[in-house]
Amino acid sequence: MLAVVQASFTYDPQRSRPATYYSTAIRHALYKETRRATNSREGCITRVSMERAESRQKPREEPRNELLRTLEHMALEEKWIIEDRILGKESLRSMARRLGLDPRTVAKRLRKHLKTLEDRAADLP
Repeated sequence: MLAVVQASFTYDPQRSRPATYYSTAIRHALYKETRRATNSREGCITRVSMERAESRQKPREEPRNELLRTLEHMALEEKWIIEDRILGKESLRSMARRLGLDPRTVAKRLRKHLKTLEDRAADLP
């Protein structure tokens, strides 16, 4: 309907007959709407709502619990650095001051310990 209204503003009786002009306008409007729907993938079969996708996920253990369980098996220094930085949200600079180390050294140790933690977490059942 909107296509007919918009086409009526530009219709010129000298150039074509009304049936030809309006049928072309309607056809173009339908084509334009079809292209828009195709490009937006509205109503697509492969589209899945977030609720349905989440319900299909396997329930997994709380990440914090996994982290704490894995930390139990680590050396004391590794545990302290990770707990202070991740769980305690302490900055690298303040940790370096407290440990008497360079912040880059603390960052390297933290990365190393987190890698160890990640490897051990992957080995847990």
